Amino acid sequence: MNSIDRQVIESPLATVGIVTCGKAHYDLMEVLRRLDISPQMLADAGVRLYKVGLSFPIETTRMQAFAQGLREILVIEEKGAVVEAQLRDLFYNAPVRPVILGKRDAGGQPLVSSLGELRPSRLIELTADWLIRHFPDRFADRRALVRDFTLPELLSNESDSVKRLPYFALAARTTPPPWCPKVRPRAPASAATSWPTGWTARPRA
Repeated sequence: MNSIDRQVIESPLATVGIVTCGKAHYDLMEVLRRLDISPQMLADAGVRLYKVGLSFPIETTRMQAFAQGLREILVIEEKGAVVEAQLRDLFYNAPVRPVILGKRDAGGQPLVSSLGELRPSRLIELTADWLIRHFPDRFADRRALVRDFTLPELLSNESDSVKRLPYFALAARTTPPPWCPKVRPRAPASAATSWPTGWTARPRA
């Protein structure tokens, strides 16, 4: 039976894996391009990549085959932890279960944001750190490529910001100021319509 799920990167001796869903998959592929990491490099390092086609319910048979031999899985998805929660339930009673990371890391700290749009600039730092943590000898030099694509640091205090002083004050006035010239009120329009000489009003049909 054909599946809408797809194992993008296969690695028989892999120890870790990445699971993506929807638009987040293409964001991750852009992150790998910016980090100059090819799919073959990930496969040689021992990383599998699985793209979920249907987020709920997930296909358990293929997911279990993908996770065989993995000690950690990173789930990258937008908004809520739909796929991540199902993976936790799937491997909860497994005799050997991988560590599932997603919206939070192993220590309970925020990892993949669930707020707003998930863009490559928001994924590149955590992806690089995750790969370096598992394969420091292969991807440690990729950390230098992260800086060009991250957002600038926030201002440390108010003195660093550019201040713009107001040049006017808003006020609600009900009467004109004394220096404003007085305007004579317009005469009310006449109720009767004046017609030029020789013209008559013709009713509409």
